[in-house]
Amino acid sequence: MKAAVAASFVCALVPATAQADSATIVTRVATAAPEPPASDLDAPPAYASATAPSVEVPPDPIVERQASIGAQRGFITPTALTVPEGRAELSVRALAPFIGVIGIAGGITSTTELWVDAGTVMTFDDEADEPHTYAAGLKQVLGRGRTWAIAATASARQLTDDGDADTVYSLGGVATICADDHCNVMMHAGGTMMSIDEGDDTPETLGLYQLGFSAGSAKARFLVELVGNGEGGVVTAGARIGGDTLAAEFALARPFDGGDGEGLAVLPVLGVMARL
Repeated sequence: MKAAVAASFVCALVPATAQADSATIVTRVATAAPEPPASDLDAPPAYASATAPSVEVPPDPIVERQASIGAQRGFITPTALTVPEGRAELSVRALAPFIGVIGIAGGITSTTELWVDAGTVMTFDDEADEPHTYAAGLKQVLGRGRTWAIAATASARQLTDDGDADTVYSLGGVATICADDHCNVMMHAGGTMMSIDEGDDTPETLGLYQLGFSAGSAKARFLVELVGNGEGGVVTAGARIGGDTLAAEFALARPFDGGDGEGLAVLPVLGVMARL
């Protein structure tokens, strides 16, 4: 093929008076440029491969925050985030020096969390049984966007005091919002309706509101919470410091009531948590 092309170019360039020598020239050209093997002719043309550089897409702020230990709760109230799927968090908290609670929460799916806890109140009374509490609960994320999440909560808790047992059932909802692209500032708000069964014919119904704010990084965060109803509540403020799998928290809790709050002490809240 290349020999024929070369010959045509040669014929076009050689003057008419030199046509007699064209066969000799063509022969020389064909000898100088042998035809390539058939395999080379049949092979498709080689093009330089160009691979587009990979661009890492950052996670949504709400997902980035969920990866942090303790993101599923404040000190005493839940957020709309859950423990990551397939992981669990063990926590021990104390309202010093009287109340201690140990709990574990697990991510069943990316949007479902189950938790259980148990606690006791130290009365330092040898003649009476110390009050105990046991609880189990569920959190289900109903919707989630880039910077927000909404979840429903449900739980059942038993309170035992000197042989008497009360059962508290609760249903609630909570919304969480990130204020920046890394969720360094996060707020949550929600409400809970509780039914307290004391063994009487008519259970008592109680509603609670909750507000929470946190700011900082995944390693250190400042938290403020408010939970209560029209008759009183408690406000907590403190910090959570730790790494990817272990964190400690410290806060001050201040109960308040509908009056002047006289006689209500400020209590320290201490805690440690580990992600498994």
